[in-house]
Amino acid sequence: MKTTSLVAIVILAMQTTLFAQDSKTNQSASTPTIPKIIKGQLIGPKEIGNVGNATPEAALVTSFWAQTKSQDIDSFQGLQILARKTIASDKIELKFQFSFRNRPVPQKTKIAEVAKINGVWKVGKNRPYEASWDDGSELEPKP
Repeated sequence: MKTTSLVAIVILAMQTTLFAQDSKTNQSASTPTIPKIIKGQLIGPKEIGNVGNATPEAALVTSFWAQTKSQDIDSFQGLQILARKTIASDKIELKFQFSFRNRPVPQKTKIAEVAKINGVWKVGKNRPYEASWDDGSELEPKP
């Protein structure tokens, strides 16, 4: 009797482990492969995703991902954060570039205002990039 119970417990444990591994495999197959460092990286259609809002860069990527959900994601080619400017401890501006296929202007460079509100970074307005913005900015490292 004890042997039968032990075998049943071992089989149940093996099934639980296999189920957990299968769940992780299925989950990772549907999760984008987001770069660990998003500063300066080109983030393409397979990498864009919800990366949260713990940093200004992550908030911008997540915001852009949310926008692509309501637009034609098939034409999305990439997003790259080029530079950062600290305005205050809770306010950052990010220079970024994005591109889409089949658009009159396939690639644009813009400035995003990002503010820390209640402990999380939120993206505000975007505006066109002007060369004078580069004064006082920090370039993002190129991979």
